[in-house]
Amino acid sequence: MAADGGTWNNLPSVILIEVFKYLPRNDTISASSTCRQWRQNLYHATLWRNLTFDIKSHDEDTIARNRFLASCFAKKVRSTTVKFDSLDPICVEEAARVVKKLSRNADLRKFHLMPSHCRAEPPGQNEGQKQFLERNGIQMLHKIAATSLHLEELTLGCMENVTSYSKELLNLLVMNQSSSLCVLGLATLKDDPDDYLLPELDGSLFGNFRHLQILSMDYDNLDDRLLLALCSGQMKRLNVHVHGIAESHPSTSDAAWQSFRLVNPMCELRLSLIHSYDAIEVLHSAILRPSMPLTHLRAFFCEQINVPALQQASQWYCNTLRSIQWVDSLQSGATNTLLDLEEQINPDHFVPNPLIMCAWRCVKLEEIILLGYKLWENELFALFRLGQSLRNLDIWEGDILLDQSGSIEKLEQDLSNEMGKAWKPRSHTNLDEVILNPNNGDSDEYILPLVASDLMA
Repeated sequence: MAADGGTWNNLPSVILIEVFKYLPRNDTISASSTCRQWRQNLYHATLWRNLTFDIKSHDEDTIARNRFLASCFAKKVRSTTVKFDSLDPICVEEAARVVKKLSRNADLRKFHLMPSHCRAEPPGQNEGQKQFLERNGIQMLHKIAATSLHLEELTLGCMENVTSYSKELLNLLVMNQSSSLCVLGLATLKDDPDDYLLPELDGSLFGNFRHLQILSMDYDNLDDRLLLALCSGQMKRLNVHVHGIAESHPSTSDAAWQSFRLVNPMCELRLSLIHSYDAIEVLHSAILRPSMPLTHLRAFFCEQINVPALQQASQWYCNTLRSIQWVDSLQSGATNTLLDLEEQINPDHFVPNPLIMCAWRCVKLEEIILLGYKLWENELFALFRLGQSLRNLDIWEGDILLDQSGSIEKLEQDLSNEMGKAWKPRSHTNLDEVILNPNNGDSDEYILPLVASDLMA
């Protein structure tokens, strides 16, 4: 240091804090052990605007670290994500401890729950689990909704036993956060799409949120009243999860979607069918509407393809559709070629492959992910040749049907030449466990990261 005797531990705080801002979180904590002054500057509020709590199973060091971070910085943080193993009662208990400390932070602006699965398993048994969840989880979420001075983002991680309390939470958000809330995640992943609790949300309440931009919700609560209530003009993304469809569900009208698009011209609709064994059959007749601003059409583990729905998509959403994902386990029985499915529906005349028609007609279609269904190699060529914007075609190599003289290697080379960049089908080793065998994996682990990204502003 300088000849006047200055040393590293005498650096002015303003300089030290600026240096800390450039360091990764773990490096900042390590650097703070250099001396007392550096340690004191570690606690400066500007260094802890964003913080992720990552609570892992059977890891005492992780638990100790998160307890330390929560005790020191839960009242300073502005944006936080709580990641945890939701099937481990110990992790759920630790996550609840963190949420309790965060609930005392009136300056919290962004709060995201990120569980490992679609349900939480609190400590205790039966009624004891419910009481723990209500006392240590739901009440703390309500406190955040009621006391935060400027809450901008709130997502519940798609946990069914948490979002079942969303009716009261929504009321609190309307009372206290109507002028600040921009992102709200209320959608779920259901364990059983044929039997689940349904919180009856008042769709008209969403009209109170003056700056709402991203909303996720279950199709059960989507109706014309809610669509008309989303009238802020600032909606950018509406994420809808479809599980079962109750006989009493009113569906939505095309007129309501027309009004919604007129008010929110920049909004995109991401529609995800999840274990929707019955709903997938009526996707074309009961769910899709011509005026939907549909950009992402996804079916996860529904065990069949709805060919008429894809045919409608190629016609109705030719100016909006950007992504098609149809994913099933390889052993689910959903291994027909699309040609077989077309012939079953229209045995008397030829109907072109609906995916090819989507690639041809939908001028913004960038992505097709097709797992668990077979395509002939000439159909792959047609997709790339006709797809004006297609950038990503994801299919398992075992689902590609080759001509007698063909090989995967030659197909890869020919398609790479067609695209002007390297292309390879997905290999067996790169498939998720649940896609390889539904009995060996958990669909939550595949779906949750995808739907979580839908909520990122």
